[in-house]
Amino acid sequence: MSELWLILGLCVVFIAGAALPLLKDRQEIKVPRKETLRDWRKPDA
Repeated sequence: MSELWLILGLCVVFIAGAALPLLKDRQEIKVPRKETLRDWRKPDA
């Protein structure tokens, strides 16, 4: 049973280590706002 917990713990650490950089970069990358017809009507914007 102890080996099972050890393997499970290593899997959790590996998955968390792989997921953290992906979650950190997610907040920095912003999706650009979609252009609308109203944007085309305003020449100053």
